[in-house]
This record gives sequence, structure tokens and C-alpha cells, in this order.
Amino acid sequence: INDLVDVLTILRKYHFTSSDYFIFCLSLGLLHDTIKDIEAENRGNPQICLREGLALWLKKADNVPKKGDPTWYTLLEALRSLGLDNAVADGIDKEKHAACFLFTHHISKDFIRNTTCLKNFSIMKLLVREMKLKLVESAESFELYSALKISICLNHENLQKFAVILDKDSATKNTGEVVMQDYMKVFHDNDVAVNSEETDSRAKSVSVSSDASDVFGDFATTPSKTKSVSVSSDISNDFKKRRSHFAATFDEVSDIVSISIDRLKKYLRFYLDYEVDKEFSKCETVADILNWISKQCSLTNIELLEAIVKRFKIDDAVSIIDEYKAQNQEFVDKMSLDMCLNEHFSPPPVLQLERIEFVVDKNLHDCTVKDIDKLIQEAATKKLSPHIKLSVIKRGNFFSIFCSFPVVLSERLISTALKNLKVLKDNGLLKLTIGYCTVYDYKDESLCYPEKGEASDEYISAVYTSRGMLEQLLIATSIQLMYREEQDKEDSKEIEALEKKIELLNEQLSSFQDLSEKKEDYLLEEEETPQTGRSQMLEGMTIERKEQDIQEKDFIIAKKIKQISELTKKLE
Repeated sequence: INDLVDVLTILRKYHFTSSDYFIFCLSLGLLHDTIKDIEAENRGNPQICLREGLALWLKKADNVPKKGDPTWYTLLEALRSLGLDNAVADGIDKEKHAACFLFTHHISKDFIRNTTCLKNFSIMKLLVREMKLKLVESAESFELYSALKISICLNHENLQKFAVILDKDSATKNTGEVVMQDYMKVFHDNDVAVNSEETDSRAKSVSVSSDASDVFGDFATTPSKTKSVSVSSDISNDFKKRRSHFAATFDEVSDIVSISIDRLKKYLRFYLDYEVDKEFSKCETVADILNWISKQCSLTNIELLEAIVKRFKIDDAVSIIDEYKAQNQEFVDKMSLDMCLNEHFSPPPVLQLERIEFVVDKNLHDCTVKDIDKLIQEAATKKLSPHIKLSVIKRGNFFSIFCSFPVVLSERLISTALKNLKVLKDNGLLKLTIGYCTVYDYKDESLCYPEKGEASDEYISAVYTSRGMLEQLLIATSIQLMYREEQDKEDSKEIEALEKKIELLNEQLSSFQDLSEKKEDYLLEEEETPQTGRSQMLEGMTIERKEQDIQEKDFIIAKKIKQISELTKKLE
């Protein structure tokens, strides 16, 4: 903060009592004698005393630097330290620090202290690396809470990162989803917006859920302060059409697919050939699976959906896929990169951990989206490239291509990229990072790539022993372990449920078998008893109905036996 008028205006707006100026200025870091001098010069006028005290605070007088430089965060901390009604601090928090307000609203100190996954060394390292926390991985919970709040205060995007990290563990997933939902409703950018330098005032004019409305009140509908960039309406419409066609394709295929969820999951586990995330395991319907698949695809790559259509011979879906591929081919062949800068081909990865960045020295106008697909294939080979999603292309001194990838593939992708580095360099590659690992950087003197030929053993060794590589593999392995542990829990629950179902079916089967035995006894008894006249006819009708009923019961018994057999096979 450097504007005194701004500070005074916001304090007045939320009815801060100027008579509390003395203790307030002490909390900000001014010395007792300094405040006494201000008071002596302006006796009887607390408003002027407050103004002069805040002016010195902005100049970083006395012990202000020790308390923290003048920011909205330090101002709010001082207000809350007064022990008065926090309405003033909450009001300022909502308006000036939406991300901080969301954090304190959803995350308590007890939550941080009691959440087991946040004590995991790898998760702590992930938090420190992604959110640039100023603390060691072994920090206590109160230190972590404070560091998280400061990080979010300095950059609201760190709240989004925190939500994504919470989402990786089943115990904190629900909290992560709620935080992300409210974050997106307040800070979500549209296709033609770029970050404002005043990141703390980026709340957009959006409608929010009833819960979020209760939290934010009128703030949720405050006008946005984003800057807009000029984008060709024709190009923008092209991307809107592609996104619309993408959604329609998945929707149409979803209506056609009639394969069982178990068969789909089994095939995808073989096809993907890596540990899938917990969202996949939680899919309960075909629609859930297709929604999950859509998140693994991009506007230019729906290979995973196509593979399912081919494998299960879903004839009615072939024409839908072919139509999308034909339009997509025309799009990637003709769309030059300078015409699609900053357009999203798929949601950009929030965490650097899951991001690939190519920096390329080529003329944007001379390259098309097809060239990007080719570059990705050269880096990852045809086998792994379907798992890499093109996210966005940006211009800098050169141009950068950002992609996302499943973090469990980290080591395989890095190893493959190192083998293909010469081809990538020949195609203009200046820098390649996969997660935290720098695979190649023409400016990095610590990675001396041979001027000619393939990457030497010495170069590969330098990459593999780099800090970034070790951190990437440590966190990737830890997350993979979390996925497996959660899958084991799900499997044990499923086995328990199946065992209970078998027990119930056995009980039902036993009762049906008793009924069958009674049927046989009854028929024998009827054969031995002579019948005449009308009574024979009535008894015949009764027996016929009973036989029909018993036949139906026999059919149910056979069905139950088949179910038990299938369930038993699953347990083997």
C-alpha cells in the first residue's frame, strides 16, 4: 500500500473508530514516543492523529518493517489484534483481499493442525515449492497456517494451488472442492481477460452460489478490474465452435454407449498403462467415465474417446468421431499460432508439478497447431503423447507452449524427452521443463549440452541428479503411493460389500430351496390322493397356479446362483 487516501477511505467505509488510533498505531509498529508526539501536536483530534500515524506507517517508520511492510495483510492483522469487533477487518478483507477472506472462512488453524496429509513430507514440499512458502518442510502447524495466509495474501492464485493440493487426498478433497468453487466464482477469468497488476482487486462480476453469497454479500457482484486484450472475433468464434463441438461429441457418444462400467474401467486401465487418479476409481456410471475421459482430452486430441469407440465397436459413434476428427484436422492444418495465442485448448494446469513448457525459437506466423502436435509427439513419442494435453500458447521473447500431463508419468516423460532432445533442438527448442525438472535450457551453463550429436551420459546424469528432477520424482512417487493406498481402501470396501451381498443371496437362495422341496413333497402327496369330479378340476387349477409360481421361483433361484458365481469370481 502506498496511498494514504485509499487507507483512510476504506477505514471510514467500514466505520473504524478513530479514537482507537493509539493502540492501532502501536500494532502497526510505531513506537510509543512517536505516537505521543503526534498526540501532543494534535491534541483533541483523534482523526488527525490516526491520519498522521498511518502516514508514518506508509513511510515504514520505527518498527514497521519488523511487523511487516505496509500491506493490506499487515493492516488487517493490526485491526484483528485490537480484540474489538472484527467487522471492520472482515469488511476490508472481503473488498481488498478476497482470497485471504476465502482462506480464513474455509480453513481454520485446527484444520491445518488435524489434517494428516499436510504433515506428509512430500505434500509439505509441494506446498513450499508451489506456493513459495517461506518455511521449512518440518514446520509446525501454526507456522504453516501463517505462511499459507501470507502466501495467499501476496498472490491470490496461491489459494487455487492450495485447493488443488487439498483435492489430491481423499480426507481433504471436499474442502478443496469448496475452496476451488468459491475461488473460481470470484477470480475466474474469461477468454479475453488477462491478469491485472492489482491482483487483489480481481473479483469478477459473477453470480455465486447461495453459500458464497452469504460469505461475500454485495462484494460478489462488484465490477471487475481486469484489463482486456484485443482478440479477433472470428478467431474467438472458431474456438467457441471447437469447444461447443467438443462438448457435443462427448454428449452424443455418452447417449450411445451401453457398455458396463466395469468393462470400461478394465479396458482403460490396460490402455492408459499408468496409475490413474482417484477420480477415475470413483466413477460409478458410463457418463462419469466419459466426463473423466473428457478431462484427459483437449480440443485437438480425443484419442482416448476414439480408442473406446473402436475397442467396443460402437458403430453409431464412429460417424460422430469421424466428423470431429475431420473438422479438427482442418483446424490444426490451417490455424497459425499467432492467431490462437492465449486461447485454451484444455484447462491450464494449476501446479507447475503437472506442467510441461516448451520454449521455441520460430516465427509464430509460419507455424500451425499441427506443428505443435508434431513437437509434442517428438518429445514424448507416439505412445506417451496422447497423455499430454496442449493447454495454451503464449508469446514472450520467443513463444511458449504449455501442456499438462499425469504427474505419475514424470520419469517416463523426462527419460523419453532426453532421448529425443537432438530432434527437438533441431526444431527450434530453446528450453524444455517437465514439472520442476529442466530437461534442456540453452542458457543454463550447469547443463552443458554437446554442440553436436545426442545428449551425453554426463548431460543425462546432470539432469537426473538436479534438484528439480529429484523433487519432481519424490512428489510424483508420493502421489502415486497415495493413489494406490486409496485404491486399496476402495478395493477392500468393495470386497466387504460383495461378501455381504453373497451372504444375503445365500440366505435368499436357502429360502427358495426350502420352497422347492415343499413343492416336491406337495406333488407327491397329490399323486397319492384320489380326486373326483369338481374337486379334481379345482385342485388341478390350484396345482397349475402353484406350479407356475414355483417355476418363477426356480428362475429366480437360477439367477441368484449365477449372481453368486459372478461375485465369487470377482473375489478370487
